[in-house]
Amino acid sequence: MDLNPLSIGTNNTQNEDIYLDKKIKNFGKDEKGFENALDASKLIEGTEIIVKEKDGTYSLYSTKQDTESELSKSDNFTIDPKKLADKGLELAKVSFFELDKTPEAIADLSENDNTKIEILEILADNEDTEIRENVAYNENVSPEILEKLAGDSSTDVRAAVASGKKTSASLLDKLADDPETEVKEEVASNPNTPVSTLVKLADSNQPLEVKKILASQDPVNPEVLKKLVNDPDAEVRAILAGNENIGIENLKIFAGDPDSQVRYQVVVNPATPLEILKTLATDPSVDIRQKLSFNDKTPSEVLALMADDKDPDVKINLAANKNTPPALLDKLSADKDMDVKIFVAENKNTTPETLKKLALDKDAWVSRRAKENPHYKP
Repeated sequence: MDLNPLSIGTNNTQNEDIYLDKKIKNFGKDEKGFENALDASKLIEGTEIIVKEKDGTYSLYSTKQDTESELSKSDNFTIDPKKLADKGLELAKVSFFELDKTPEAIADLSENDNTKIEILEILADNEDTEIRENVAYNENVSPEILEKLAGDSSTDVRAAVASGKKTSASLLDKLADDPETEVKEEVASNPNTPVSTLVKLADSNQPLEVKKILASQDPVNPEVLKKLVNDPDAEVRAILAGNENIGIENLKIFAGDPDSQVRYQVVVNPATPLEILKTLATDPSVDIRQKLSFNDKTPSEVLALMADDKDPDVKINLAANKNTPPALLDKLSADKDMDVKIFVAENKNTTPETLKKLALDKDAWVSRRAKENPHYKP
């Protein structure tokens, strides 16, 4: 918005020409309007002029670069009010404020939750990505500013909007379609994101990290859970399988999952019922059986089903598990593996009769451990 030149008188009584370059923003009427324009002028590099419009409102105008250069040469100057009056304007203030326009001062304002919305609006246009990101995180930010920043060129800024407590449901839904995974992740994590948007993010073609966030929520929304149960990514199903609140029916599904890492999570899930654990006692994956036999929360009924397991580590785990029933420990006491017999000898569930047999074992370590067991009776 170009205006005709306004006369400036310098200390040398020379007349220079000054142009108002463009209107930055109108800040309203009265003292508040002027103060907001003044505060805003402190954030913008260079020299600005605050003028009073015909309707009594205050606006902030930037000056052209060549004009600013001329002004910087003057010790003091005055603008001819008649020149402004011809344009329906009244001079209110010429703002230099170079000390207040340091990057540090602007950064502080962008982070301060007490900064006025009018100032945040100006900062939302700052060329520094970090400043715009701070504005998005600012607790005093308005819905209008968030709407604007949601279309920012910076992924970090859009992600900050997606994480915000003030970000509307409609804007979160819009950001769920963002091309960058980082933004989608923040939408998935935001507690204000509507269910319909979460369901959209649970689609099988969505980024793995986004689906993992959804699967990790506790509780997982039922509609989201329904989609993720059959997700092609085993990592997503494994996270769900370890969630205590997914229900028995889903645990049954995961206990039969083709991927062992999913079944493994069923084993360690405290909510997995006895009947499901029994089906895993003979799982084809040795890792599953080893974990089941090692877990001191595995019920004795399940451990008993593993009595004929041929894996050495499974047998060692059974021999050491505090829940292993005495009958199984007695069977393991005859094992050829010395380590198995040592753990049986140390187990507090081992009966005096079994310990008596182990005390006579030809291996000195087995015999010694059996005699040191508090249940041993010579």
